[in-house]
Amino acid sequence: MLRWLIQREIAVIPKTLSKERMIENISIFDFNLDEEDMQIIKQISNNAFTICNHKDPKTINFLLNLKK
Repeated sequence: MLRWLIQREIAVIPKTLSKERMIENISIFDFNLDEEDMQIIKQISNNAFTICNHKDPKTINFLLNLKK
């Protein structure tokens, strides 16, 4: 998923304390997904935002008003 996001020019900030996972995360720059793989993964992604939906006006208003 990290590689898919990077190829779509979406910034990702993976978090881990595991050295092995850090190595796995940085290895996403050692390959590219082909167009078929990109489309398959896109079908898996249903645009559900697990933390917040940055396209939802209510979320935007909430975030903008945090410091008020």
